[in-house]
Amino acid sequence: MDRVGLMGGLGTDTLDSGTPADVRAEAIQKCREGGPHGYILAAGCDVPPNTPMKNLRAMTDVAVESQWK
Repeated sequence: MDRVGLMGGLGTDTLDSGTPADVRAEAIQKCREGGPHGYILAAGCDVPPNTPMKNLRAMTDVAVESQWK
């Protein structure tokens, strides 16, 4: 196999207790580290149950809008 896909990386602490700006900054950093192909932005382990919706939106906005390029 000559292709590898990576998923995850965003810290659960950042998702749970960070600000949307913190989440956005870490998501951009993880996307840049993962590379332009084969990386799936997701929580590093799980999404804590009390994660604010605004933080989840910040994470998905980075992926959907390709803000990390």
